[in-house]
Amino acid sequence: MKNTILFILAILMVISAKAIDHVEGTPFGFAAYNYNMTGGEGGTVVDVSTASELASALDTEGKMIIRVHGEIKISSELPCRSNKTITGVGNNAIIRGQGIALNKRENVIFQNIHFMQSGDDLIKLNGAQHIWVDHCSFSDGGADPSSSDFDGTLDICKGTDFVTVSYCHFFNHSKNILMSSSDGSANQDTDKLRTTFFRNWFDGTYQRNPRVRFGIVHVYNNYYTNNTIYSIASCENAKVLVEDNYFENCPHPIYAKSGYADSGPGYLWTRGTNIFVNSSESGFNSELNVPPANPSVPYDPTFYYQYTSIDANLIPTIVQQQAGAGKLNADPNAPTLSNPSNAMQTIQTGKSITDIIFSWGGGATDVIVEGIPVEMTITKGNGSLTISGIPNATFSYTITTVGGNGNAVIRTGTITVNETGNPGSQDGQIILADWYSFQESKINLSFLTTTGSHSSTQATNGICSAGAVNLNDNSKKMTLTLSSLASLKLRINPTGTRTLKVTYGTTGTESSWTKEYKSGVYEVDLTNEISSLKSTGAIIVNIINDRSSSGNLYIHDLYVTVYDNSSGINNTTVNKGSIISETYYTISGIKTQDSNAKGIYIKKMVYENGLIVTEKFVRN
Repeated sequence: MKNTILFILAILMVISAKAIDHVEGTPFGFAAYNYNMTGGEGGTVVDVSTASELASALDTEGKMIIRVHGEIKISSELPCRSNKTITGVGNNAIIRGQGIALNKRENVIFQNIHFMQSGDDLIKLNGAQHIWVDHCSFSDGGADPSSSDFDGTLDICKGTDFVTVSYCHFFNHSKNILMSSSDGSANQDTDKLRTTFFRNWFDGTYQRNPRVRFGIVHVYNNYYTNNTIYSIASCENAKVLVEDNYFENCPHPIYAKSGYADSGPGYLWTRGTNIFVNSSESGFNSELNVPPANPSVPYDPTFYYQYTSIDANLIPTIVQQQAGAGKLNADPNAPTLSNPSNAMQTIQTGKSITDIIFSWGGGATDVIVEGIPVEMTITKGNGSLTISGIPNATFSYTITTVGGNGNAVIRTGTITVNETGNPGSQDGQIILADWYSFQESKINLSFLTTTGSHSSTQATNGICSAGAVNLNDNSKKMTLTLSSLASLKLRINPTGTRTLKVTYGTTGTESSWTKEYKSGVYEVDLTNEISSLKSTGAIIVNIINDRSSSGNLYIHDLYVTVYDNSSGINNTTVNKGSIISETYYTISGIKTQDSNAKGIYIKKMVYENGLIVTEKFVRN
């Protein structure tokens, strides 16, 4: 009976929602549940353009509408009291340098502001209730997103409840949104942190989009692009519904059943149809973990509010057009065109490029393609363009939208083709591990071994089932035994200040290099950092966390190339093993089946040791 009454009340609250002064739209989702959310409506209107004016307004008791003009640089975290609307004027309202904290406050609306570059969180919610963050942008402002100088963008912790985050653009950042600050926060966070994420763009944010412990979260109609570590994590019995989202170039869309890092598993289930483009749908499905029935606290959002979810195919166009600061009342007929992360590629002669996929929408009716050579393949679909094939030489290209209101959108790219056979350069290489990810399903690389004990979610003897290779002290190491070495890169995530140590040589001990990394996410090009690491002969490389006491250093991804036999460099010690897979392509780069049909074909072979070799042949 109680649940029925609350459900009816939630419906009535949605039906009775009305416009609020100085705000576009009305609060919805968890933020508006069973609450007349008005922000600063009815209070004093204050225009601010300096740090002191902003600080004074935020810390004033009572209702207030705070209008932010231009860029405001603040040097310390600013506390914000209840019953405030903080909104940007025009398209260039920026709060830079530090963040805004709401400690046990309620009824606050943020809209149309770009928050950037804070050493702590850009918006920090501790014990806050009924908060709406809408049409805002969050970034590191062009700084290195892996830098440890920046913390979260929007952290929702310490019993915070009833939050909606909508039409926001998160970009140029690593550790994005943390919900519950630690695995020890069960008492204050279990079945709270109720948050709706709607039509946000998680644009290249490495991880925590969000990472949820203990709480209840609804994620629907969002756009995820290029989240290199993971998109969403549900941990410590959190309950997360993922509904009608679009994942593009996201190798690890979710973690739930396996937990993440040191956190235990959470619950995550789906509704509608989530779309995966160059993203691991199988990895997504393997992590699903449906929560138990008859919970003490309802976790399904339909208990709290009514909503309409749209077809996920529409999400890229809508979100790119409307998410972020400066996008209020965006023209729905303005053209949009995606900007794929692999538009710039460097390959070896005779190799296929990774398919490049552009999507257009809004008022755009078509695209003009310029600069693509005849040997490449261009495939147009419904609002999409795919470039594929094997180029003969380096080329640059341009994609331009046709139709729609306002200026056309133009994207450019370059495909660089390297000739083989130049010792000591990036030419003449065979890819052994093209960003092998230890967070993917089981990986077995015969040239890789690990030393020391590892948990079941990490690597043992070169095999990794999930998670990351964790070198948590100097008794653990990753060893690569190679016939030569042209390029070696790692993606690492130290959880505190760690010293990465590399020893190398014919026995793996002749030379040594160290470098300290603070907490954060880094892509480390070891052959660029260590000038003597490249080798045309056999070499052993050891990767070590140079720390006597326990301290996690996670290795998430590995990239290795060795020199090709065809370059004239002695590489006779390569033991490729047996071929484990073969893929056939037409000469124009179209994937096909092996057949007796006459023509010129490309065969791609993957060997037991991870070696990838392509060869051209003629079938008469």
